[in-house]
Amino acid sequence: MRVRAVHSLRGFGSLRRVSTIACLLINLIGILMAAPAAAEQSPAVACQRRANDGVSAGNSAYWRETLTVCEAAFKAGSPSVDTRYFYYKSLFNTQQYDAAVKGFKDLAENDGHLPSLVWVGFAQLDGKGVPRNYSLALKTFRKAREAGSPVAAHAIGIMYLHGWGVGQDFVLARSYFQLADRLGDPEAGLSLAYIYKGGVGVPVDNATALKWLRKSAAAGREAAVLWVGAFYKKGLVVRTDPARAERIFRASMDRGYVDGMVSLADLYIDSKDSKKVVEGLALMQRAVDLGEPSAMDNLGERYLYGDGVLKDPRRAKELFQQAIDIGDKWAYQKMGRYFLYGDAKDSAQAMRWLREGASRGDRDAMVQIGLMYEHGSGLPRDEFKALEWYEEAAKLGWASAYYRIGQLYFRGEKINRSPDLT
Repeated sequence: MRVRAVHSLRGFGSLRRVSTIACLLINLIGILMAAPAAAEQSPAVACQRRANDGVSAGNSAYWRETLTVCEAAFKAGSPSVDTRYFYYKSLFNTQQYDAAVKGFKDLAENDGHLPSLVWVGFAQLDGKGVPRNYSLALKTFRKAREAGSPVAAHAIGIMYLHGWGVGQDFVLARSYFQLADRLGDPEAGLSLAYIYKGGVGVPVDNATALKWLRKSAAAGREAAVLWVGAFYKKGLVVRTDPARAERIFRASMDRGYVDGMVSLADLYIDSKDSKKVVEGLALMQRAVDLGEPSAMDNLGERYLYGDGVLKDPRRAKELFQQAIDIGDKWAYQKMGRYFLYGDAKDSAQAMRWLREGASRGDRDAMVQIGLMYEHGSGLPRDEFKALEWYEEAAKLGWASAYYRIGQLYFRGEKINRSPDLT
């Protein structure tokens, strides 16, 4: 299944695409099943096939259809553990968190169902259906890890990466990702690629990042396939090849992945070719209509700044809110930017949204808060607080944060200037 969270294309600096962390990471859970040929047309098999085919939790239209199929299987009488699990998964991915988490807890506690236990951990991590509680989430993931779940090991690594309920520790994060990879989680390569691409606790190493991406892509992880395409689009390690990136993105879209549609649309809009721009905007709107949050964020930003479309801040706000409503962690800082640069400027509202985004690990939000303190945008100017926020983002390998820190040490008024640190 595809993952969005830490290793979405949006988490790749200038490359776009990724997740709330928990809602996005829950798609890591893969259940390999072989259904008897004779039962091929049964509601239970139809449910399992739809719910386990790797479609992102953000594709709300797909999951609404899947819920209809799985609900029929669930109500057919004496549903199996697997049918119940896939039904609860469909509920979760259509934002019916209370019922979903209650079902996952029942399966985990009464049937010893390990994937359900991991979902409970993600719900606790992100406050879906239960109050957000990092300590409980960590306890749940550790219990699942001890029972043999590679996905739980990956989740623990994410917690160490962001310092959620634990001391931030990039070495431990990387070791958990490596453990998850050894245990057979093909999604772990995406997180390792994120670390090496961003220089999170290690020197920036795009070649190693690409190696991990190709490994995950070879295992069928669509997010990794799209990242490889982004490398060709940007010319990272490999020669810049927009035509090859286009083929990769289009093939992904043709396989039914909305993320592939978004990547292709972004490529077309950025091409400045008038015909491709029109096609790209149509594809992006189609992805929005399918419930893809990254498309909402992308198109919202374009409306906010007038990038490839006529400037329309109110439409941007609608799109950002739509993404927030389906659990997209990246949309919080974009909503903050709306209140900074849109048609209803409100620095207090901007700070509220940005802090929420920062609490969810969004490095852009951290840098934007730093900028507000550095320039005194709607609040007292404070270079030291700005530095604190830049350093938080820098810990997560954000290049723009390092640049802002260098600028403070180069020409700051309160902070002692230092050519060496600059």
